Amino acid sequence: MQERSNTILAGAALLVAAGVIFIAASQIKSRFPFGVDSGFFPEIASAALGILAAVILLQGLRTAPDLKMEPVAPEGQKTVLLSLVLLTAFGGGMAVIGFLPAAAIYLFAQFFVLSPPPQRRPLYFALIALGSAAIIQFIFASWFGLVLPTGLWR
Repeated sequence: MQERSNTILAGAALLVAAGVIFIAASQIKSRFPFGVDSGFFPEIASAALGILAAVILLQGLRTAPDLKMEPVAPEGQKTVLLSLVLLTAFGGGMAVIGFLPAAAIYLFAQFFVLSPPPQRRPLYFALIALGSAAIIQFIFASWFGLVLPTGLWR
């Protein structure tokens, strides 16, 4: 019974968070009167979060009360916690070192954390992380006209 109520509570909390994020994103002032603005992606992300939260909530409501859920393994808990630490460091690091190096470092570290030890290929991860960060920087700066943090690279 506890697992069911936890699932329902988590779904409801995420649904409320998605609503708050969507409202906050719609309040972002745009530099341009037309096209994609700074609030577009947060609105899309909050809508996706809302959809996933609704799925979690419905799953909790449909789950039989006597259904037993498997506990999360300690390795999984460690991975989630480390991912949250990396995401927080990425957010703080962007202001200091800029988007491009922070994104490359974050992606490399996240690839390393999420891959099983026998499949870790640091050179491959570094190339993908650098390429992805550069492409993301180009798309946001050139296509959408958004200014990303430059940090020390001014």
